[in-house]
Amino acid sequence: MKSLVIAEHEYGHLKPETAKTVHAAAKVGADIDLLLIGEGLENAAQEASTISGVSRVLVADSAEYAHQLAENCADLVVKLSADYSHIFASATTTGKNMMPRCCCATG
Repeated sequence: MKSLVIAEHEYGHLKPETAKTVHAAAKVGADIDLLLIGEGLENAAQEASTISGVSRVLVADSAEYAHQLAENCADLVVKLSADYSHIFASATTTGKNMMPRCCCATG
């Protein structure tokens, strides 16, 4: 059983919501993978690797994800979702914009 946490970041750095979401995901008791989606994510990926409880950091670093559009990001999450029993996102504008699109895409 594994959980996927979708990281929140801005200007190359993680937002505090990411660590809070990882902490919540840890309550499930599964291994946690952290997904960074965007462009120019080197610093954020380094920060992500230091968060306690994160087993693996996945990075989707591409111009396609530069603006973190909900539609593009949701498509990626859906493609990865088969490997996870739980998917977590922060209760922020970004998370609330993307997650319904993930649910609709999976049926």
